[in-house]
Formats: sequence, C-alpha cells, structure tokens
Amino acid sequence: VGVTKRLSKAKEIFLTIPVAAGLTFINLNDDNTFLDRAIQETEVVPGLTWSTGLILQLEKYSLGFMLGKDYASDVGNQWNYHGRMWWSFGIGFTFVRGE
Repeated sequence: VGVTKRLSKAKEIFLTIPVAAGLTFINLNDDNTFLDRAIQETEVVPGLTWSTGLILQLEKYSLGFMLGKDYASDVGNQWNYHGRMWWSFGIGFTFVRGE
C-alpha cells in the first residue's frame, strides 16, 4: 500500500511513500542464531516483516530508501536480527515505457 504524489506538472516526477507488511521465511543457521542446540542444516522458520520508506521517480530513474523490521517465530530473541531495524536502498532505470 502506498501514497504517490506528483511533484511536477511539466515532468514525470513522483514521490511514493509505501507501507508493507507480510509473512516471510527466515533461514536460521549457527552464524545468525543462538539456539541451545546446534543446527545441522539451515532451518527455515516463518516470520513477520514490515517496511516503509520513500521512492523518488525522476522520469526514467528511480531512487528508493526503505527501512523495516523482521520478527522470527518459534526462536524469537534467539535469532540475531529479531526486531532489529534494517534499511536498504535501490536505484532503478526504465528501459522501455509502455504507452
């Protein structure tokens, strides 16, 4: 879900504020989890995630910055990244624009 606002009447420049939430699958291993037992192979547990950010569209270019948090079920606080803030950025280019 998001809100998009056009910033220029003359050019295609938009600002989008997305909000996302959903289910995810989290890979657990000995390097990212403090479990009482050793993990022989990568174990996968379900989790929840949410994110928000800003996406700036400058005609054919896009710049985005997102932040969010992930929560692992079953192992909770034993997963190193449980509830910790993450961020990411992206750069995009539109090669062909449909009319």
